[in-house]
Amino acid sequence: MRPLTPRWARIGYRWISRWVHRIFPNENALLLALAFLVGVGSGFGALLFEKMIAWFQDVSRDLAGAIPFLQGWPALGTLVVLVVAGLLGGILLRTLLRSGAGHGVPDVMAAVALRGGRIRPRVVGDTAITSGLCIGAGGSAGPEGPIVQIGSGIGSVIGQSMRMSSDRLRILTACGAAGGISAIFGAPLAGVMFAVEVILGDFGVKSLTAIVISSVLAASTFQAFVSWEPRFHVPEHGVLPMSNLPLILALGVMAALVSWFFIKSLYWTEDRFARLPVPAWVKPAVGMGLLGVVALGFPGVLGDGYHGINDALNGRLDLQLMAVLVLAKLVATCLTVGSGNVGGLFAPSMVLGAMMGGAFGIAAELMWPQQTGSVALYALVGMASMIAGTTHATISSILLIFEVTNDYAMILPVMLASATAVVLSSALNRQSIYTLKLIREGIHLQRGVEVNVMGSIPVRQVMRPPDQVVNENTHFNTLIDTIENSRSNTFPVVDDEGILHGVITYGDIRALLHEERSPEMDLLIVARDIATPRPEVVTPEENLNDAMRTFGMQDMAVLPVVDTRESMRLVGKLHRIDVLNAYRRALMTSG
Repeated sequence: MRPLTPRWARIGYRWISRWVHRIFPNENALLLALAFLVGVGSGFGALLFEKMIAWFQDVSRDLAGAIPFLQGWPALGTLVVLVVAGLLGGILLRTLLRSGAGHGVPDVMAAVALRGGRIRPRVVGDTAITSGLCIGAGGSAGPEGPIVQIGSGIGSVIGQSMRMSSDRLRILTACGAAGGISAIFGAPLAGVMFAVEVILGDFGVKSLTAIVISSVLAASTFQAFVSWEPRFHVPEHGVLPMSNLPLILALGVMAALVSWFFIKSLYWTEDRFARLPVPAWVKPAVGMGLLGVVALGFPGVLGDGYHGINDALNGRLDLQLMAVLVLAKLVATCLTVGSGNVGGLFAPSMVLGAMMGGAFGIAAELMWPQQTGSVALYALVGMASMIAGTTHATISSILLIFEVTNDYAMILPVMLASATAVVLSSALNRQSIYTLKLIREGIHLQRGVEVNVMGSIPVRQVMRPPDQVVNENTHFNTLIDTIENSRSNTFPVVDDEGILHGVITYGDIRALLHEERSPEMDLLIVARDIATPRPEVVTPEENLNDAMRTFGMQDMAVLPVVDTRESMRLVGKLHRIDVLNAYRRALMTSG
């Protein structure tokens, strides 16, 4: 069989790859260079995707107005267009564009955690077409999720073409995600934190610089080719007095409740459509048809809802309409995405937050006229807290609103409401709107790690022998000499029978190492006196998921391994780095 790639292309790729690796022999330097390319690529990806959505919108508008028997009934024409778009999308998703299905962000999270950041190249085009069709026709969904997937796909493809290691490929995939958010909102800081907080789930990113580079370049690229304006036109909203903080706290609580209800409703709707006795390719059309029925009464639920947000910020909507639109937009989004159409959930969350916050602000002014604070302020706080409540991404939501408003006075109310929303929403539902999708597919992520893989590996397969053990009666000077001559920084303390009595770390005696040793100290102090008693331990039969939870509780690099928690006989040591290496090997084997 002849290869699909032409011979000239394969020769050209090998020549380019050889020169790139010659120019950047160090993989870290190559990572930063590729981050520039990913940033520009994700910026262009966001730009082209928005152009595609606009084209679908124009086609849908022309089609709705060209239906002969619906002349003079534009709402019914829109309903027909929605059904046709849902039907076409359902057929494409089940035939040619299968890789375009999904919510966008959860698929990227799974690719980073389970496949080392590997995303197939065709995902970029498939996602752009399926989501562009849905949003352009008027589906109640946002472009952010698909743009994150498109940007991540670009980053992954570039990394794979240069044969980057899995660790750096994950970072390049996150670079693309950051670039997508940064480009569409003009918010590079929020893009960086979204990639770290949601996609990677790990704040200890070694190459944060690469993500920052991609995020900034994506925003710059996007703005260089369009007459860019802020997504939201925020009016003057004044300064929030301290007396209004209880109202902001109450708004955060309300956002948590609405977030919880939104998440539950979305997946309840998804379950109902899964049981619907019609072919799978028909279900998206059914959802879009029901959306069209909702839009007959509330046309504002169609599309990404950015116009509605601007109306709420600028006081063009009254209390009753905004209150009703919270429920109407929620139902519309559940029907659109829950039925199998492709679109993001970020924009609908922002719309819900703006409507909820705006209605709350008007109600507060009516009930407490003496309290100052514009409707725009409450709408912005509602947006931030709703994003935080649905995504559980506190810092990203705060930075996004800060960058949108460029007003430091917003930080205090946004931080208070967002933190309140995340705490309460997490208590009501431990999973975010993204991770719950993965849970339902059998993927359990914690801080970017798939715990099912960790749970299948017992500690005994990874632990090391109990070297560098200290007897509890070891005198001080001997103990110091042992520590100074060892490369380890954790020393289990045992008795003559090998029973664990404590642990000494380098940090425990760091100050004593610089003091002058005296005969009195050597006679009076033994290892048992310095050791931390009752340390956290693991057993050989526990799994690595349990071990990682224990590591998190103690923030230690090494854990003692005992045969049982009753006997406390030391049988080995478990190193955090060994656990992570075992996890990566398991992923490569399963993939």
